[in-house]
Formats: sequence, C-alpha cells, structure tokens
Amino acid sequence: MKSEATLISIRLFNSIFMQRNLNQQIVITLIVATLLMIGFACNSSRQATDSVASAQLKAVDPYVGIWDYAVKDTPEGDMTGELEILSNKGNYSATMRGAGGEIGIVDFQILDNKLSGKFDYQGMRIDVNATFQGSTFAGEVGVDYTTFPITATLRNP
Repeated sequence: MKSEATLISIRLFNSIFMQRNLNQQIVITLIVATLLMIGFACNSSRQATDSVASAQLKAVDPYVGIWDYAVKDTPEGDMTGELEILSNKGNYSATMRGAGGEIGIVDFQILDNKLSGKFDYQGMRIDVNATFQGSTFAGEVGVDYTTFPITATLRNP
C-alpha cells in the first residue's frame, strides 16, 4: 500500500504535470492564433495592395481593359461583343470577340484620345476609328465606302 506521502507526491506531480500541459496548450493555442492573425493581416494587406495597384494602372492608362461594343445597322444587323485593349509600355494591342469569334486588330493605336486600327472580316478589310470620352468611345467601322456607327463602354471602370 502506498504511503500518504507517496499519494500526495503523485497528486502534486499530476497537478504540476497537468498545469504544465495546460500551459503548453495555451501557448500553442496563442501561437496558432497569432500565426492566423498574421496570415489574415498579410492577405488583407496583399489584397489592398493589389486593389491600389489596379487602381493606379487604370489611373495611368484609362484605355486598357475590356470594352463592350455595339456596331449598329450592318447588313447582318446590330453586332455586339467585347474589345480587349492591352498596353505594353504604351504600345497598344486589341482583340475583338463576338458571335463570329475572335479577331485581332492590326495597326492598332491610340493617339490623342483616338483609336484606330483594321481587321479582316469575311475577306474584307474593316477600318475602325473612334474617339474616347471617359469610359466610353464612339466612332465608325468602315468597309470600302460604307461606315457603321460603333459605340463602347468600359466594363468595370
């Protein structure tokens, strides 16, 4: 039979051991919570930085983005789609997407708020000319001696 002193020693040891395990669990919980808070803070900071960078890019180059366009009164009816404008150090490129597929615009340029370029559609050369006004542009699409009005609005300005 264990002596009273031994039982007290075992209880004291268990109490200290349990207290120590409890303290370790508290420390581990605090460490995990701190790491989670740091992770959330970094993620929030990165998202804020990305938003600022995106806003700065748009502020620097208001032409870049996806523009929803409509060409009115063509023989095939009104045509709609999107025009994506990209810039690489001020050198612009553009791609039109619509029901007919995807078409790259060649000789595409933007000077003094005016865009110009051309593309081939069903074997015909089509010229595009338009003027920007804020988050919209308006102009014409020309085939030989015939023109059709084109308008567009920047998506998510």
